[in-house]
Amino acid sequence: MQRRIFWRAFGAVFVSVALISVPFYSAVATSGSTVATVGPHSVVPRDCSALVSSFPVGRRPEAIAVDPVRNKAFVANYYDGTVSVVDTVTNTVSATIPHDVATGIGNGPVAIAVDAAHKQAYVANEKDGTVSVVDTVTNTVSTVIPYAARTGIGQGPAGVAVDSARSKAYVTNSVDGTVSVVDTLTNTVTTVISGKGIGNRPIGVAVDPDHDQVYVTNTDDNTVSVIEVLTSPVITSVAPPAVVVGDDFVFQFSASGSPAATFDIPVTQIPTGVTLNPATGVLEGAVSKPGVYPLTVTATNRCGTDTASYSLWVSSRSLPVFTSATPPDGYTNQTVPYSHRLEAGEAIRFGILSGSLPPGLRFDIETGTISGKPLFEGSYPVEFVAYNAIGSATINYTITIHPAD
Repeated sequence: MQRRIFWRAFGAVFVSVALISVPFYSAVATSGSTVATVGPHSVVPRDCSALVSSFPVGRRPEAIAVDPVRNKAFVANYYDGTVSVVDTVTNTVSATIPHDVATGIGNGPVAIAVDAAHKQAYVANEKDGTVSVVDTVTNTVSTVIPYAARTGIGQGPAGVAVDSARSKAYVTNSVDGTVSVVDTLTNTVTTVISGKGIGNRPIGVAVDPDHDQVYVTNTDDNTVSVIEVLTSPVITSVAPPAVVVGDDFVFQFSASGSPAATFDIPVTQIPTGVTLNPATGVLEGAVSKPGVYPLTVTATNRCGTDTASYSLWVSSRSLPVFTSATPPDGYTNQTVPYSHRLEAGEAIRFGILSGSLPPGLRFDIETGTISGKPLFEGSYPVEFVAYNAIGSATINYTITIHPAD
């Protein structure tokens, strides 16, 4: 195989072209837009891109962004202070979003980015120091994010990029040398990044969501700033399932946020025979004693901390068996609150399958306790259930409430 590299300069950009010769086993036949050969290799497509059409928009179209979901393109017209909406199926202008400093497109729209997931487009108005938020369904401006030194959009916003996954937009402020971070759910500025990390006259901005980074070009410094996207953790795990005493189990706690969080549970709460991997959030092992174990889980990264409470239910190897007495009768407006606890050997949780408690009473599914002050007389049939990791058992009781003495 031979490899020859040719360089050709276009302005300040150099393009490399690699020519690679590969031996074929038979002749080559060309047809239409592909190159086909007879032998053990794949078909190589030719690029036959061609100009389809052109159409007029506003004066000095400065930037364009596409919403592929809604078959639209949005063009920022710098001199007019408008945005042309293009139907990408017909390649015609279907609407023009008008200029209005307070409620529409501002002066000098110079950059635009589409957030297809949230049905919005963000237009940076360079001369006003504002960002117009466009509803991409109605083609109207829903809000204008104002200029506010050090707390809002800065002077000379020149670039904008969207991170749909994290509901953020990044706006470069070329005069201030800052980057404003916009929450795209509330369309408010949450952070202004400044200091030595951002160079002079930041213009371009691009998001790399896979690597949690944002890149900013600093035009006057000939540098690129790299912003690490940090978000505080939020624990997203469901409750651990019930487990059987002595059986091995594995459960993983999870949390959003960047960088990835580490996990912690107080040592006094972790049952004997069980361990927690702080890096992965995996709780595993075999519990030697039945019971309900409260777990306070903390997720932490460099941006913050989140805490959530769980219970690890550990049952024996036998089905629950109800052993409690029939609930006693009660009275409306009784002075001493009604209280009765259901008991079921080997149960780790209770519930109600059918019927309802007398109004004014409540049921604690963890302890099996019925409590409160009855409000109305009557007979109330209820089917209770007791659960553990092996199975469940049910029992029917009727709770009778009499008039007050």
